[in-house]
Amino acid sequence: MRRSIRTRLGAIATVVTVGAALSSGTSAVAAPAANPGVKANCSQFTLCGWTGINFNGLGATSNAVDPGDCKTLSISARSAINYTYQTQRLWTGRGCTGLSWVLSPGESASNMGAARRYLGGY
Repeated sequence: MRRSIRTRLGAIATVVTVGAALSSGTSAVAAPAANPGVKANCSQFTLCGWTGINFNGLGATSNAVDPGDCKTLSISARSAINYTYQTQRLWTGRGCTGLSWVLSPGESASNMGAARRYLGGY
């Protein structure tokens, strides 16, 4: 029971910390040490991306982008996880052009190939 409470308190602290950082739209986050820890570093209602494959390297978070809108991420992501409430599309080209990768809510991609710097709603 104690472990469960500690785990919950840690999760709450993470959500509060990330939530405060998200007030500006995008922010840097610590990259997880390995793939199994990725979900612990990406809070609900955010899309998280990492510069390396398998959720390694420099990480960043973003709020969901509405369909038809395009946003520049603070990093060029090669892996990502979508914990937003809507489908998101990551693009290689400026203005949400070029190659894209679609992530539905709850989906992740450990290797998107080409780096994606732009985020659009789907």
